[in-house]
Amino acid sequence: THRSGTSALTGLLCKNNILGFPLDKLETDEHNQAGYWELRSIWSNNDNLLNKLGLNWKNIYKIDSNWIYSKYTSEWQNCFLNIINKELNGISNPALKDPRLCFLLKGIKSWYESDILKFSFVVIVRHPLEVIISLKTRQKEFEQNYASLTDFLKLYIDSLFEIESNTRFLDRKIIDFEDLINNPNTIVKDCNSFLKRRNS
Repeated sequence: THRSGTSALTGLLCKNNILGFPLDKLETDEHNQAGYWELRSIWSNNDNLLNKLGLNWKNIYKIDSNWIYSKYTSEWQNCFLNIINKELNGISNPALKDPRLCFLLKGIKSWYESDILKFSFVVIVRHPLEVIISLKTRQKEFEQNYASLTDFLKLYIDSLFEIESNTRFLDRKIIDFEDLINNPNTIVKDCNSFLKRRNS
C-alpha cells in the first residue's frame, strides 16, 4: 500500500535496468520527491473506477467484495488491457505499480492465473507502525476524506491480506523494507535472479 516502500523498490529496480518503464509516469511532488514510478494511464484508470464506486485511496479497504460484478468493472478491465497492449508492449520486464492494485488485482486475477497476462509479483512488506505514521505525517488535517490512524491501520493490514491472497501460489517474491534500505544491492541481485528464472 501507500508509504510501504513500493516507489523506492520500483525506482531502484528501474534505475538498475531490472525493470523497464515507459516515459509517461506520474510527476514527483512534495510527498515523493524521488518519484512514484507509476504509469499515468494506469493510475487514471484506477482512479476513475474508484471514483465511480464512491471510494478513494484512503478507504479502498471498504470496497465491496462483489465489486468485480459492478457495471463499471468491464470498462476498467478493457481500459487496463488496452494500456498493457499499447504502452507496455516491447518493454522488457515492464514495471506496473499502483498501491491500489493490492485491492484491484481481483478484477484481473483470472487473466494472470491463466497466463493471458504474464505477471511476476514483487511484494514489499514494512512494519505497520512505520506505514501508518508515514501516512499520518503526509496527511493534512484540512484534507478532504480525513483518515484516522485506525483507518490507516485497516488500510495497510487489508492491503497485505489482499495482495497475499491474490498472488498465493503464483510467481512472487517478498521483500522486507529493512532489507531494501540496508542492502539495496542484494535486493537488485535477488530480483534480477527472480525475474530471469521466471522468463527462462
